[in-house]
Amino acid sequence: MRRNGLVLLALLVPAGAGAHEHNKAVFLGASGRTGSMLWGVHGSFEDVLGKHPEPPKCNPRHWSIVLDASAYFRSQDTFSITVGPRYTFAGSGCQAVRYPKLLFSAYALPGLQKTGGATDDSWRVALVTGLQLDLLLRREDGIRVQVDAIGNVKSDHDVHYRVSAGLLLRFFDKK
Repeated sequence: MRRNGLVLLALLVPAGAGAHEHNKAVFLGASGRTGSMLWGVHGSFEDVLGKHPEPPKCNPRHWSIVLDASAYFRSQDTFSITVGPRYTFAGSGCQAVRYPKLLFSAYALPGLQKTGGATDDSWRVALVTGLQLDLLLRREDGIRVQVDAIGNVKSDHDVHYRVSAGLLLRFFDKK
């Protein structure tokens, strides 16, 4: 698993780009998480910060606020809800956009995680950090692959890793 993660990271790092013309986006996909190898769903909502300039001005918007939620079901149910900043690396935000197109982002999302089960049923403060790669197929939609680490703050619990893939829908201001 560790070697596969490094290969995926090596593939993602050179994929820097920027397409900041959207205002909001929604992601929903399947997800796997270490720690009893849990399978579940993962979704997020993002709101891009800053006003989009009128053409022909170019001012790429790199920062977003992200609300992220995931749920895993097995012998021990796990839920997490986090919110925080995300940074999309710049690359081609001011050039003509051609599809398919790659976007590469990093984020840090503090929030809450609930672990359920026979021995533990409590909410904890958690921190999610990770990377995501969006392959935009058209202006409005694409595919997202996301790799992140979820750790409990002030806890002796291990850090768990999550890999998710699914559909990304982007929304724009009406003109």
